[in-house]
Amino acid sequence: GDMWKQWADWIRTSIQDALPEAGFDLVHDPSLSRLVGLLTLVFASGRVRPDVLAFSQCVVGCGFAGAGNKGGVGVRWQLGRRKWCVTNVHLAAGTAAQLEREAQFDTISERLEFLLDGEMVSADSHDVSLFIGDTNSRLVGADDLDAEIVVAKLATADGAKQYLQRDQLLVRRLETTYFHDWREAPIDFAPTYRWLKSLPQMDPKRVPAWTDRILWKGPLT
Repeated sequence: GDMWKQWADWIRTSIQDALPEAGFDLVHDPSLSRLVGLLTLVFASGRVRPDVLAFSQCVVGCGFAGAGNKGGVGVRWQLGRRKWCVTNVHLAAGTAAQLEREAQFDTISERLEFLLDGEMVSADSHDVSLFIGDTNSRLVGADDLDAEIVVAKLATADGAKQYLQRDQLLVRRLETTYFHDWREAPIDFAPTYRWLKSLPQMDPKRVPAWTDRILWKGPLT
């Protein structure tokens, strides 16, 4: 539907209202950088916008025939001498779907290419790459855990440390090639899954997890 347009308009208006003098605006056509439930918006200030060069975008769907709401949306640009690539993802859900998530990560990594001056440019050819979004990482053995107990323990520092050791993404990074050459800042925030829509508290019927992540390769400063 057109819900993504409402999101894009709302975010654009919010940024422009918050920073009216900076002249922030979109640098691309967002209709070309979205999947079902996945939208990537890139803004630049008026001062920087003339220096944002060689912008391109690519969508990789991981559903049947490349459709569905799982996959990745990639955007790339050059700012000064540095080439940037950002991949926004939504991977398979569920504790038992970790191998499927890893396969989707491989598919996105292999198929993400950008058309630039008549040639295809791979995501790996950039100076800085970011992999962001809903990785849907869950806790190892989550199906055997009591959600209410986990939610209560996460309110303590020891509880958060205990359950982070069971994070599938962290565990698989050590055991396999899954994100093995990517970096991630220390996780010092509450799980992002799953919060109640009507209240600022976690759903006591769902085992929490750190599903939404930011990983990167290359120098960020």
